[in-house]
Amino acid sequence: GDTGKPCGVDYELKAFVAEAQDDKPHKRNSVRLAIRKIMYAPCKQGEQPSVEVSKEFMMSPNKLHLEASLDKELYHHGESIAVNVHIANNSNRTVKKIKVSVRQFADICLFSTAQYKCTVAEAESEVADPSQRENLGIIVQYKVKVKLCLGALGGDLVAELPFILMHPKPEE
Repeated sequence: GDTGKPCGVDYELKAFVAEAQDDKPHKRNSVRLAIRKIMYAPCKQGEQPSVEVSKEFMMSPNKLHLEASLDKELYHHGESIAVNVHIANNSNRTVKKIKVSVRQFADICLFSTAQYKCTVAEAESEVADPSQRENLGIIVQYKVKVKLCLGALGGDLVAELPFILMHPKPEE
């Protein structure tokens, strides 16, 4: 059950003064310091995300081909994401709808690993005629998902583009 409360990993440093090593700490003789880990975006951009996928159909001599790309890999909060989509439909099927969505993936790696995903932005168009080491904590990733809807019998053609969303490093 999701209770809607924030989820995270908290670090706390606690120090106390005692006369003997086995004395219990009390509020009046201890101090606590909360520590928060902040990650900033790298200074240089990575490789531009791009993906190509194709789908073949029975009784159709040619394929439906989808190319999707982002204008860059790294975005800052509040910045627009430009998604470039190129469709080459050489099949005899009709693309009925194009959906583009931004999805957030959160991997919670504590005692066991669980993954949660949710759509954080989405655009839809009707078509009339043709680096991992061991991690503990919460790992958040983002992907742009491009989906071509071909109707009940045609199925869907899906492409995903991972990207980075981070705060810029503050100037010193």
